[in-house]
Amino acid sequence: MYYHENEQFNLSAALWTLELDSELLFVGDAGNTEADRPSRRSGIEIAAYYWLNDVLSRDLELSWTRSRFTRGEAGEDNCVMGSLPFIASLGMHYQPTSVWDMNVRLRHFGERTLDSFNDERPSSLTVVNFGSHYKIQNVTLGVDVLNILDSEDHDIDYLYESRLPCEAAAGVTDRHFHPIEPRTVRFSLNYAF
Repeated sequence: MYYHENEQFNLSAALWTLELDSELLFVGDAGNTEADRPSRRSGIEIAAYYWLNDVLSRDLELSWTRSRFTRGEAGEDNCVMGSLPFIASLGMHYQPTSVWDMNVRLRHFGERTLDSFNDERPSSLTVVNFGSHYKIQNVTLGVDVLNILDSEDHDIDYLYESRLPCEAAAGVTDRHFHPIEPRTVRFSLNYAF
C-alpha cells in the first residue's frame, strides 16, 4: 500500500487479493443467489484528492479487478459472472461557506462479464449526478439531480435461461437487464437532534 499526503494533495494506492471458498451468484429466473465455485479476486485501487483552494476540491478513484474461479467445472470456463473489471469515479466539490455545498460526480462501470467464457459483455455504464445542500442550524435542505445527462445505459445485465409460455421447456438463454433510472430530481429535508 502506498500513501502520500500534503496540504493540497492526497494520494493512496493499494494492491489486494481475496480468496473465497464460494462465490454467490445471481440466479435470474429464481431471483435469488446461490453458492458456486471457489474464486480468487485481485486488483489495484488508486484514490487521489486535490484541493484547489479552501472552497474547491477534486477527487479521482480508480479500481481494476481480476476475478477468476479457482476450480474448474465441466462445460464452464473460469471467469466470474457479473464481475466488474474496471470502475472509475471523478468528482468536484464546491463549498463556499460552512452551510452550503455543491458537488458533481461522474461514475463509470466497465463492461461486465456475463458468462464464464467472457464471451457475453454488455456495454459499460456512465452516469453523472449533481447535488447541493444548505444547512440551517439542525436542518439540512438538499436537491440532487441524478443521471443529469439522461443516460439510457443498463444499470445491470444478466445472462440466464428464461421461458415464456410459448417457448420450449428448456428455456432460452438471453440477456436480461434493468435500465438506469431516467433523469430524476430528488429533494430532501434532514433534521439532526
